[in-house]
Amino acid sequence: MSNKIGLILALVIFLESYLFMYDLYMVQLINTKLVMSSNYVNGLIIKEGGVSEEIYDYVEDEINAKLYLDSDNYPGVGETIKYTIVMDYYRLYKRSVESMSISRSVLLGYTLN
Repeated sequence: MSNKIGLILALVIFLESYLFMYDLYMVQLINTKLVMSSNYVNGLIIKEGGVSEEIYDYVEDEINAKLYLDSDNYPGVGETIKYTIVMDYYRLYKRSVESMSISRSVLLGYTLN
């Protein structure tokens, strides 16, 4: 009888630790995806001189996230555009939806070679 209880407890502890490790792995993947996509969006904003509908479509379709502007859409040369990319993630360990975000700013008028 005690062997069965010990086996059940071991499986429960293993399952919870597996779900926790999976959540950590997915958080790291989403963080990497947000950083890489924000760098790409920075390049697009510099190229176009502002945030266009193509950038919104890219963020929504390719990344499955939302893009929010914290400043004017088309400022002048030498000014900055601040934006935030927000992505939702369903956590298996706590069974809740978490939002991960990354905020970036772009200086317009200067191109990267």
